[in-house]
Amino acid sequence: MSKVVKNYVVLIQQAVNEAAKRRADALGYKSMWRPEHLQAELDKINAALEAQVAEYKGKAAEAVEAARAQLEVSFYQAAQAAGPQTPGEWQEAAARASFVAADIEGLDGAGILDYYKLASSAGDKLGAWAIQRAGLRKLDALAHDADDLMRAAYARQAGDELHRLAYGEAYTQRKTALAELVNLEGELKRPVTPGEQAGYRKHIADAMGVKAELVPLPE
Repeated sequence: MSKVVKNYVVLIQQAVNEAAKRRADALGYKSMWRPEHLQAELDKINAALEAQVAEYKGKAAEAVEAARAQLEVSFYQAAQAAGPQTPGEWQEAAARASFVAADIEGLDGAGILDYYKLASSAGDKLGAWAIQRAGLRKLDALAHDADDLMRAAYARQAGDELHRLAYGEAYTQRKTALAELVNLEGELKRPVTPGEQAGYRKHIADAMGVKAELVPLPE
């Protein structure tokens, strides 16, 4: 789905470049235009560009939300597969939850990670699942501790590592994909003007027969 968003980013850039060429053509023949006609043509080009960019950004925003929703569904399925599957397993997990939570209470991030690794290495699937759940709750609380920023930062790192240990590739892929979507969203939110594309000055200069550095960028 992120490919769809990337395609819209490319389409927006292409629209901007095409608008720059049309502006260059209009300015290149400005001696043949009356000033008011030239301005009207430039306004027409800019309006068409704004409409096209708005359409692409709207569709891209929908694609971003769809991609994010699909990532969450996939991760939810992976998380559920890692936990209890039968009524008996759920009953056992519930019975052990309070004991695991008590064990977690006295541990820091490193201790929680070691505790999880121990259960996992021992083949204790339900124990590892319970440790992961209780451990993440505690690490999340520590990560929001405004009184100890260093401990909060370490808790975030430990939480990230615990997620990776518990969910493996599913977590890593989700994290990478979400970061990519955030970057794409930033690209889509960035204001687009004819002066942003690298070729703007060259388009104008070629049309007017002057050196590129002599062409001012638009306001």
